Amino acid sequence: MGESFPVVDHEVVAECQSDYQRVFQKGTEEEITASLFRLVWALVHCQEKVYIGRGYDMAKLQISKGGDQVREFKYLAAVALHKLGRNIEARRQVQELLKEQPQFRQAEYLNSCVEEALIKDGLIGVGAVGAVAAVAGGGLAFFFCG
Repeated sequence: MGESFPVVDHEVVAECQSDYQRVFQKGTEEEITASLFRLVWALVHCQEKVYIGRGYDMAKLQISKGGDQVREFKYLAAVALHKLGRNIEARRQVQELLKEQPQFRQAEYLNSCVEEALIKDGLIGVGAVGAVAAVAGGGLAFFFCG
């Protein structure tokens, strides 16, 4: 299964950042929260790891504060972890989310992507260990027979 997550560019991130700064100055609490959510969403869905990391940090901060959008920020944090290659943490986060919200379809999809990535990483790891063992075995055979 190929992953299909939205992707945004630097312009979208800049627009969301600008919007958040503007709303933060003059907006209501509801407008600020909505604008912050859009910014975190854009950061997590950007391709630059530094932006993804920033989005993750912002999502975790919002999770710690609680509120109406905790579920969505937990999901975005898990997406960020997955995109950063931290799949064991992503799996833990998304499975916790699915325990709380078993019908959360986006989280179900993310969980399948994380599981697939973990399997792929495991197969690559097994292949690397096999290659190292083959080289070591060849070296030992050469040493003892040569």
